[in-house]
Amino acid sequence: MLASILALALFASDSVPGPKATQCTQAEDMTADQAYGKGTALFQQGKYVEAIIYLTEAIEKDNAYFAAYVNRGSCYNGVMQYDKAIADFDRAEELAPEHPFPNVNRGNTYRMMGQYAVAMEQYEKALEKSPDFEPALNGRALCRFYLGQAAVAIKEINSLISKNPENVDYICTRGFLLLAMGAYDKAIADFNAALKLKPQHIDALVNRGCSYWRKGDLQKAKDDFDSVIKSAPDHANAYSNRAQILRYTDMKAALEDAEMAVKLAGGSLGSLRVRAEIFRCALRFDDAIADYTACLKLDPQHKECMYYIALAYYQKKDAKSSREWFEKLGALDPKYPYLDYQIGHCYKQEKKYDEAIASYRKAQELQDGVFIHVSIAECLAAKGDAVKARDEIAIAEKLAEQLPGVPQAEVLYTKACVASISSLTHGKGKKAEAAAQADVERAVTYLEDARKEGFWDYAHIETDEDIAPIRKHKRYEKLIKEMKLPKQDK
Repeated sequence: MLASILALALFASDSVPGPKATQCTQAEDMTADQAYGKGTALFQQGKYVEAIIYLTEAIEKDNAYFAAYVNRGSCYNGVMQYDKAIADFDRAEELAPEHPFPNVNRGNTYRMMGQYAVAMEQYEKALEKSPDFEPALNGRALCRFYLGQAAVAIKEINSLISKNPENVDYICTRGFLLLAMGAYDKAIADFNAALKLKPQHIDALVNRGCSYWRKGDLQKAKDDFDSVIKSAPDHANAYSNRAQILRYTDMKAALEDAEMAVKLAGGSLGSLRVRAEIFRCALRFDDAIADYTACLKLDPQHKECMYYIALAYYQKKDAKSSREWFEKLGALDPKYPYLDYQIGHCYKQEKKYDEAIASYRKAQELQDGVFIHVSIAECLAAKGDAVKARDEIAIAEKLAEQLPGVPQAEVLYTKACVASISSLTHGKGKKAEAAAQADVERAVTYLEDARKEGFWDYAHIETDEDIAPIRKHKRYEKLIKEMKLPKQDK
């Protein structure tokens, strides 16, 4: 029985609609062991919704069934119902307080929730019970990475792999760490090795898909997520990930996948966040704000949700509400990335150019960048100071040529933005008009090239104020038409 629990320990996915009547009837006719066996088999097939039905039946027939609680908790982790998962692991620990597995799986739950310090405590408690318990060592290595101990994390997982060179879970863990570190080719090599040992391994497929995605190979990423959904049809994370791939090419399909993820996940925070982002990229800002608001009801201090609800208001041209949300985030975390830069955007949208420039300069103190100078140039141009605006554009153009490690599509988009705002900074007169028109032509060409390289971010292109000066250009209009952009909220 322990072997089956070990096999399921690190599975992860999404949530649970109501049980089907026929499945309930079948489960009721089984003994506790039969229901447990059926539920565990379904979980291994990725059918988490059905698995929970049978494991629940096993528990109802035997409320001291340790393994059923552990595996049902893992199912709840899989469907992102973390409170229920923790409740099951708590009950399992009551039944077998000496066993390390409830601590390991509870650690997995907290890790998935982003509570890494709490997760680390659980892994350490498991190791107190069993110092060489490898699932705990594996989970601890993952947590070390998130707590800023990347070198130690890699060393520990390499040690586990050296002792167990064919352990797929450990190979996947190292692959995941490499993915998180941006070493995409090395990560893909690890996931390939895992899949060679165990074809259709869910974690390997999901994370290889994410690696391809980060690398910019969207088709291979989609192929992996397709494979996961085919073999594990209740895997909400696969739907969420595929939705984020499809948003670049097929917004309708992306929204369908996001809806499926929310349905499977029962409205979990993770699934709502993804759907909110898809709504935002579809320019459905009211729907995005509603989902981010729902996320913040589940976790009132979720910084990423606070950031993106502020961004959605900004893209909706509601600078006041946007700035209020950015300021709330700043009160919670004054060093949150890009905070002053985004507040500067809000002031710029309100045409409060001096306040905007002050915010951009404050952001510059933390980290200089192309878009800070572009934004300052736009403000200076609006104030009528073309000379200083040109100076800022010159700096931006130089920085845009020095973007190591940035995908070519993003480099080209950056250059499009610089050229676009540059068109505003030439002052008045025929020569100025000619220079401005040349900048517009250059910006459109960069944008077309970015599109060819795979830049498909609808929300950026249609709401980015840096692109505004070129929106009436016929080539721009043609480009947007080809991208089949959905209509913006009225």
